[in-house]
Amino acid sequence: METQMARGSVGSKIIQQDDEKQPKCTFKDDENPKRRDLTTCEICNKDLFAPKNFPCLHSFCEMCITDFVKRIKKEKKSKGHTPTVACPICETPATFRSVENPKEFAESLQTSTLSATLLSKKAEKSRECSLCPSVQRNEATFWCFYCAQALCENHESYHNTVTSSKVKHQVFPIKNIRDVPDSIYKSQHCRFHEKNPVIHFCMDHLNSCCSICWKRMHKVCNVIPIDQAARIVHKSRITSDLHQTIDHLLVKVNDTLQERKDLLKDIHKQRNSSMKAVKMFRKDLDNYIDSLQANLELDIENHFCQTKEQFEREIHDFENKRSNFEHYQKLIKSINECSQPIQSLSELTDIRQQCNEIEESIGRTLFQMKNSRLSVTFISIQQIAHVISKLGSAVITETSRRSRMLRPSNDSRSKSRHSTHNSTSSRRSNNR
Repeated sequence: METQMARGSVGSKIIQQDDEKQPKCTFKDDENPKRRDLTTCEICNKDLFAPKNFPCLHSFCEMCITDFVKRIKKEKKSKGHTPTVACPICETPATFRSVENPKEFAESLQTSTLSATLLSKKAEKSRECSLCPSVQRNEATFWCFYCAQALCENHESYHNTVTSSKVKHQVFPIKNIRDVPDSIYKSQHCRFHEKNPVIHFCMDHLNSCCSICWKRMHKVCNVIPIDQAARIVHKSRITSDLHQTIDHLLVKVNDTLQERKDLLKDIHKQRNSSMKAVKMFRKDLDNYIDSLQANLELDIENHFCQTKEQFEREIHDFENKRSNFEHYQKLIKSINECSQPIQSLSELTDIRQQCNEIEESIGRTLFQMKNSRLSVTFISIQQIAHVISKLGSAVITETSRRSRMLRPSNDSRSKSRHSTHNSTSSRRSNNR
């Protein structure tokens, strides 16, 4: 029983003692990276245990994140690089947190309340202790919201003795799992001021904020208590508008991906066409230009490789963005189906923030993108005597890609804000 419990008792002394004995979790690159089960850790491929969110909103087990950061630190240190941690799925960096202590890094991440809620619904049906051996599982009578684990009476008692005092584990009778208090969801902390809880909501910017953010960034905005905002937003069009925005961004990302892939195919054809042209020209020069031909082919290959790598980097970047938006769609669907109002508010705010950040990144990237074309220019045979050092030059013709990825019309979003603002105003009038 102790071995089972130690695996899930985040921050306990037993975990610290047995840390070296724990099986190390590594990201399974051979698994299909497109699989997005919101209750499964993409590192260990098991049900999430103490689920934590990276800033990109991908969720992993707290222990898996700890082991992942340890591995990253070791690899970076061996290469003499500064340790930086990025999401194992979409590679979004989490550099704003210190990685000196991998365990504290994992604990400092936001708890994935949505994943915990989804897992609680599974536990409510099975009523089996998550920590008992699979051959003989006792009936679960308690649920730890932080660990996202169902516990029998024995494991619940043991759980209370080994959990860390630094991390608050909320344990409820499993029969009352549907009546989890809103305070659980309100325990999320500000992403900018991690010691401050989120207690306000800006109706103008549709962002949750702490007291410091309110005073510094939303002082003149329409800011209301988060409890009140949850009731208003849950019944507004904000969720559907956000879903529409993600749909639009996904279309743009897919279009750009297809364009980049087509250009990658074209650059292969252009490389082949250029090589054939070189060989035809080579026949006129015979053996005299053998060495020059080799130099030109090398020049073409170098330009091709550089451009190919650029296209591949762009494609990889937009595939990650597409993966994020598809993930956010699933998050929104789950939020609509089974989230509490206050939880929905927190999750939707995070999703919206991520969408804004990715959208800004997409705009900057698209503005800098170049559509490259590979071709070869030749010198005349008469000039060979004067230009003997090379046959020609490989040239990449670049055209600026000025198109930007814009959101759908702001009318719908402004209407949504207007409706929520009116709702708030009417509530204030009624209160008066």
